[in-house]
Amino acid sequence: LAANCFHNEQFRNANRIFHAAMKVKTNPLNHNGAVEAERILRRMYDVETSSYQIVIEGYLNRNRPHKAQQLLDELEKNSVDNPKLTVTPDILTLCARSWMKKDSGNERSIEQAHSCVMQFAALFIKHKVRTRNYYLDFRLMNDLIVEWRKTGSIHSGLRGEEILESMETLYSHTNNRGFAPTNYTFHSVIEAWSTSGHPDAAVRAKAILDRMDSEYIR
Repeated sequence: LAANCFHNEQFRNANRIFHAAMKVKTNPLNHNGAVEAERILRRMYDVETSSYQIVIEGYLNRNRPHKAQQLLDELEKNSVDNPKLTVTPDILTLCARSWMKKDSGNERSIEQAHSCVMQFAALFIKHKVRTRNYYLDFRLMNDLIVEWRKTGSIHSGLRGEEILESMETLYSHTNNRGFAPTNYTFHSVIEAWSTSGHPDAAVRAKAILDRMDSEYIR
């Protein structure tokens, strides 16, 4: 029906019809719904950010972050030349959560989640984006530090520190205490260093501890 709308130019709400069909396809009871919704996406004449988001969420709800990540990368690439397309903080946080849920403690998956969170932070600072719930973003960043600790990777301390610095930058740019690091944040970074096996782990962990003691932490 929507394809005919475009072909005959009889209706202006063809995208609404497409989106309605995509939402039906991504119903949790439909096992192949995300695949079917992506097929609809490929037929759309005038794709919007929400079009991508419906399919991405469909894949994420089926614990398929690899497919969601492919569409996220495609969305980012296409947004360069199409002002109607943009990567949103909500999409990035959903992808990060999905990677963390799929393979907790797996370095490769947590690196993907980390990439999403860093992209989210950069997007937020650049465009002063307002998300629906700062606390959820704060929890996401703290949880990511914990996931790095679980990996035991030599990079876990460095990545934890990077997240901590991003939180401080977000806090300074927004003056919103929802992004302010807490004692828990600092402790998590110290633990990430302690499990990393990095040759400078003890020195770096002590530096984080001293930094925590010298700043006011709520």
